Amino acid sequence: MDPLVRQIKGELIPTNIDDLKSALNDGTLLVTGVRLWNALHSESSWRLREAAVQAFLNFLDSDKKDKYRVYNHSELLFVATLQIAKKACEDKLLQIYFLGLKMLLRALEPDICNDKITPKMVQREVMPLVDLLFTKIEDLNFRAKENSLQTLMTIFEKKVIEMKDVQNKILFGPGNVTIRWDKAPQRIVTTKLEIL
Repeated sequence: MDPLVRQIKGELIPTNIDDLKSALNDGTLLVTGVRLWNALHSESSWRLREAAVQAFLNFLDSDKKDKYRVYNHSELLFVATLQIAKKACEDKLLQIYFLGLKMLLRALEPDICNDKITPKMVQREVMPLVDLLFTKIEDLNFRAKENSLQTLMTIFEKKVIEMKDVQNKILFGPGNVTIRWDKAPQRIVTTKLEIL
């Protein structure tokens, strides 16, 4: 799965044990393998992180992913795809962030988000990414804002998440804390109204 990772020069430093345990518990590590997971979490090399995300995207576009559907492990592939998308979307580099957006939308395609994936699971896995998108939409970087907004609109069009949860996040912010609209920067108010 990770020929791109092997091409990048640099030492793969093992991820801390808590991250590995978490990835093993939700099945992500079983899908990605330790090498790709470590590359994805590389603190020292953005090239390794980018190569890891690109290698997983290539895997999703190949026939190799079909074994998860055949052996009734669609949930593992779905969760792993969104976990990698989340990690990529948390990256400070925009090119890795954009790959994360691409992977998020790829995870919602019917060959990955199939009838084995429950609406509750989709809601649980996608909402943390929606929170990240809201953060980027408020960013000053135009490309980040536009790509994030477009991705968010695509998610809304697919109707994979509960819209009332999204509306609450827009109107009240994280943790349902009332936003002081009169104190919020104009660009944030404008963006929230645009989303609504």
